[in-house]
Amino acid sequence: MTRRWIAAVAAVAVVAGVAVAAARLPSRSVPREPARRLSLAVGSPDLACPGPETRSVPRGASAVDPGGEVMVSALSVDPDVGTDGGRRTAPAAVERTKPGGTNPRRIALDVAADGLSVARFDMADAGPAILGASAEPDTDVPLLAATQSTLAWKGDLRGLVATSCARAATESWLVGGATTAGHRLRLLLTDPAGTPAVADVEVYGPSGRVSAPSGTGVVVPAHGQVPIFVDALAPDLDRVVVHVTVRSGLVQAALHESLLRGLVPGGADDVPPAAAPATRQVVPGLSVLAPKSAAAMADLPAGTEVAAGKDSPGTSVVRVAVPGTEEGVVRVRLLSGDRVVDLDPPAVANVPAGGVVDVPVTGVPDGDYAAFVESDVPVLAGAMVARALPASGRALTSDVTAGIPPAEFAWTAAARPLGGAVLVALPADVRATLTLVAPDGAAVATVRELRPSGETAEPRTVSLSAGSTADLEASAEATGLLVTPAEGSGPLMGAVVLQATDQSGPVISALPLASSGSRTVRVPFAVHDPRLGLP
Repeated sequence: MTRRWIAAVAAVAVVAGVAVAAARLPSRSVPREPARRLSLAVGSPDLACPGPETRSVPRGASAVDPGGEVMVSALSVDPDVGTDGGRRTAPAAVERTKPGGTNPRRIALDVAADGLSVARFDMADAGPAILGASAEPDTDVPLLAATQSTLAWKGDLRGLVATSCARAATESWLVGGATTAGHRLRLLLTDPAGTPAVADVEVYGPSGRVSAPSGTGVVVPAHGQVPIFVDALAPDLDRVVVHVTVRSGLVQAALHESLLRGLVPGGADDVPPAAAPATRQVVPGLSVLAPKSAAAMADLPAGTEVAAGKDSPGTSVVRVAVPGTEEGVVRVRLLSGDRVVDLDPPAVANVPAGGVVDVPVTGVPDGDYAAFVESDVPVLAGAMVARALPASGRALTSDVTAGIPPAEFAWTAAARPLGGAVLVALPADVRATLTLVAPDGAAVATVRELRPSGETAEPRTVSLSAGSTADLEASAEATGLLVTPAEGSGPLMGAVVLQATDQSGPVISALPLASSGSRTVRVPFAVHDPRLGLP
């Protein structure tokens, strides 16, 4: 009893002491200063460019020269550019973070009139570039887009490789590539944030998901990049789909494929991210060119033989994968203009659960198409656009197996509907063709061509009926395209096909349209209220 009485007295004394100490603290006067508005500069989400794909290699591997200059073309633009009464953004800038992220180097854009900023810079060093555009207070956040490209006319990596610099994501489906002999398939995981990310890499092949334990729990350092050789992770697959899921943080995934047939270059390209699994997919940017047409483009001698047929290097394919646990029955048709074109023979295929199937694009004339893929279960879709030409006038034979990519190729992917204005940065020294697709209802879009001088060409209005496509050629001086769906327009998808030609033949790449990396929002502000008693 005595002990309890002593403890109670001690507790009372402690409380009293605290009260006395608190009473002696200087009182904080509440100022009568009015609240002040504080401006906060807000930028668009960061975009990550993978950097020279073949220079980034795992420890112990040898880097490979990309065979050409690796360039990044970046654009920042007011989404209302070229319209009467449109607001103008403040001058923007692009920030490139060096590998490791310890010393960011800021690259100022050449800001022109009318809200347009343009920049081109080389990526000679291995490692990613992380880009961002900012706006001044009380202005709109600009649209931002960037495209990384490599144009190689000679060497083992002859071809045109182009990829859209994209925002990091929690999940990426990459429908394309192979890991059989002659193929080099490498995955580059980039973390544009200031904290590390953890990702899992899954590989699907013709017969289903492949066991690849070393792809689990990959740690990507902040502002850093991790290269993974998929051909070592899951070898001997003639059809591949790569799935990247992120446990923590965000990651931008880029998949690079190159091919050598013995000593003959077979092409190179990056595989763009595809839309999430669905029972219907639309793959724009399927540019079909028969081998004989390609020979004529290159001014090769009359009678030059090139491969032809469903197993030839010149045959494009539509790739379909079933990521679920049920087999799928898939039908593939093509859209061109206002026509629905069936393949010859008609393309209906059974795809096993977890499996990957290639559907050859045969029996159709040359032209620009969108592949329309329908299935009874959710599927993924992409397409390989083929170009076949003999090297140095030497004929290619047709004794190649099905599924091997052609002498030059491009990968495109199932696209998502445009959610608003989309900006596309165009590389230099290539021809660009924009393909728009209206898969369901009628759609209307305005296309503005952007010039390096800051000028905007006269806008072109594109009207599409349901189930149709439209193609627009960009001028040689165009540095970008701004595609704006009309209010109330039906779903709209698209891609930009990039091509160039020399005496050896054409090279090609494709860029499905995707978000431009920012939204048109008013830059917010904060209020400092001294009456809260906080510094």
